[in-house]
Amino acid sequence: MDRLKMLQEASQLLDGQLKNLGRGVLSTGGTISMTDAKRHAEDECGKFKARQKQLRHEQADRAIAEIKHEQDSLPKRRR
Repeated sequence: MDRLKMLQEASQLLDGQLKNLGRGVLSTGGTISMTDAKRHAEDECGKFKARQKQLRHEQADRAIAEIKHEQDSLPKRRR
């Protein structure tokens, strides 16, 4: 493949590859406002953080249960 000479060539090449893959290519900048896009990104980030927190709690609960199980299987000390 030859080197690209201009940014326009790179843009045309990428657009052609996307079309060949059956993907749509925007002809304009789109119609979503920056505030809407930011709000959507913040919502998605909040969902992601909540899911990660839930996963950490589940992992901690499993670790605690495993420790308790190991503790129960230890021999009892006489007093």
